[in-house]
Amino acid sequence: MKRPPVSLQPGTSTAPAGRAAVLAVALVALGGCVTPRPVPTFSAYWYTSSEVDRCPPRARCIAYTESFEDFETLRQEQRRHHLELVDFDARITDDYAVYAGAWRKSDLPHDLHIGLTWGGFTSRNHQRSLAGEHLVNFAFYEDHGKRRVAAIWSTGSQGEPAKEMVRPAVSWKELSGTKQNTNGDKLYLDQIEVYDHPNEGAYESPSAVKDPWLAGVWRTGEVATRVLEGLACNGQAETTEPTISGESSGPTASTVLSHCELLTRLYAMNHAGFRAVDFERYTEAGAERWVVLLQKRNEPDWLLFPGNLKYVTNRDEELKWRQQSPPYALFDLDILNVVLTSSRPGGYHEGVAHDGSTSGPPP
Repeated sequence: MKRPPVSLQPGTSTAPAGRAAVLAVALVALGGCVTPRPVPTFSAYWYTSSEVDRCPPRARCIAYTESFEDFETLRQEQRRHHLELVDFDARITDDYAVYAGAWRKSDLPHDLHIGLTWGGFTSRNHQRSLAGEHLVNFAFYEDHGKRRVAAIWSTGSQGEPAKEMVRPAVSWKELSGTKQNTNGDKLYLDQIEVYDHPNEGAYESPSAVKDPWLAGVWRTGEVATRVLEGLACNGQAETTEPTISGESSGPTASTVLSHCELLTRLYAMNHAGFRAVDFERYTEAGAERWVVLLQKRNEPDWLLFPGNLKYVTNRDEELKWRQQSPPYALFDLDILNVVLTSSRPGGYHEGVAHDGSTSGPPP
């Protein structure tokens, strides 16, 4: 890579004190000008899976870069560890660019394409499906205010044509109600994409509320699914710090609990035997809303949002290397927000982490 991800901690300097002082004076002379760097926060979701291997020691299975060239270099480096990209997200503006991904072990190479239109994506997916290539993941992302599609396919397989169905949906009912394709094959909803409806009408009221645009991936099989839409989470939190002999033990021992509709509904669905597989965020009448796709299964799960790369990576390592089998696997990673900062904070987590199987705070 041309440069490491921004969230990596800078190394210890071996320069003499005098040289460091000269450098400090030079920075002051320049007005203390330090170019702001983008620092993203993420939502991350894990659940247990016997089909996913642990991330190899010293390998980075979650990372981001500030250019696509660096991201492609990282992707090729990961391949040497037999790691292939399984999830991708990006935010690109005039001020910054962030390309983020999650990797897992795979014997088949995975191919990433970005900058696609919806028509270009569906056309390419049709061709690859006929060749027996499997759509691993697709995502909408913003590129200078324009909606673009990124897609990941597993290549090198020589099997039958892939049977997943990818198409836009016009309503929440259609998204959750599609149960079979034109050939009569049973289908289940495996991935969703939700994005803000573009208000492009010249004579439409800016305050008019439109349903978001929806798209989904359906795969062959019989799996019970549920779609929860319009969920709110206002971010209100209560922070309590355990005390020892009447003195605070410090912020590292704090427990952050959040109360929001999103989590309340997730806990309720958890008790009914449903686990989340995809989280999407959109705006409705200027307010942030969430939609969650759930499938009927009983594996324990973990949700973390929001968290910077350090927190997500630490949680990923802790979940994968617990003394238990099978390990937790990261199944959904999304960029929630990007801030420009001149510093590299060690941690500024202000969200919620929970174990969906026990409804408790993290250990």
